[in-house]
Amino acid sequence: IPAGYDAVEAEGEEAIFVTKDTRVYQTSGLRETLAVTM
Repeated sequence: IPAGYDAVEAEGEEAIFVTKDTRVYQTSGLRETLAVTM
């Protein structure tokens, strides 16, 4: 789990880094990071 994140959820090849405010979807193949404010 990267520093500053509360949890990591794995879905296929995507890693979802979860904080209380934001979910960051990071696809390893594309190396794109999308921050979604909950």
